[in-house]
Amino acid sequence: MVTKTANPLADLKSRPEILALLRDEVDQAMQSGRSLALAILNIDYTAELNERLGISAANLAVQAVMVRVGESLDPGWILGHHGGDQLVLLLPGLEAEEALLAVERLRATVAATQISNQTAALATGDAVMASLEGLTCTVSIGLASAPKHGRDADTLLRRALGALYRAKHLGRNRVVFPSEERMVTKTSHYSTPALEQLKALARRQGRGEAELLREALDDVILKYKEPPTQRDDPL
Repeated sequence: MVTKTANPLADLKSRPEILALLRDEVDQAMQSGRSLALAILNIDYTAELNERLGISAANLAVQAVMVRVGESLDPGWILGHHGGDQLVLLLPGLEAEEALLAVERLRATVAATQISNQTAALATGDAVMASLEGLTCTVSIGLASAPKHGRDADTLLRRALGALYRAKHLGRNRVVFPSEERMVTKTSHYSTPALEQLKALARRQGRGEAELLREALDDVILKYKEPPTQRDDPL
């Protein structure tokens, strides 16, 4: 038995479309002074999936991950297909720290998703569904921000791709900035519910997630700050 509904990937921009939108968004950001973040997502271990599951099931798993990413976008984000198992995500208006938190939350969401739960909207057969039972997938993400990492589309894309290759080299399933960027994500230590609570708190307070994390870090440092050592009075 095979089931299929409307194509859930219909809103995914093609490679020419997303690259054209990237150029437009970078130009607008440079003219207006607004920030723009660019993330490139690559699904991990696709070659191993092909060998283990077969091409049909592996392709379905890749599509299911793309569907999950598409379902998890905030308003205003733009998602496109860069080719193969790679996606391009534009995040207008987000500075580097804010984009890092947002994309890390997306990475954690994908990692926690059961692939078999995402295939209902895709063409599936019973044998393929059985092979996907219990399967989870992860994504590696390279992240770059304009104007911090580039002031034109080509530079920004190149820097994000370089960051993606670093993410793969560092072990996959992580978000990474360009090589000289010292702000590398630590939020893989946070659970998905914690990241969702942070997002909701930021909305209620009308503040940025990065700002709240910096405030929490300051509180922790103050809490555990060692008292100054007392020096003996000289004789």
